[in-house]
Amino acid sequence: MKTAGLNLDIIWKNKTENFKIIEKEFQNVEADLFLLPEMFSTGFCMDASEVSDRNEESLAFLKKFSKEKCCCLRKCPGRRKRKLFQQNVFCTTGC
Repeated sequence: MKTAGLNLDIIWKNKTENFKIIEKEFQNVEADLFLLPEMFSTGFCMDASEVSDRNEESLAFLKKFSKEKCCCLRKCPGRRKRKLFQQNVFCTTGC
């Protein structure tokens, strides 16, 4: 199994820019497993309601990324009916 990891300088609370950085860094990388920092989309923030995945932006990014690269596994913060939770996400395509 070939793995690839990224320790990026996360742009605090800016999902769109962090997604762009990840795509650029992994653009020409082939691997079976891609590893990202725990809070890859927003950086650590004490106000979880502000950075939670209200519109499932991180999930959409991971699905897109997994389709392009074949597989990913991730935990990301989520929000459902005003309650915050840790969302376990496993994205894969039948590669």
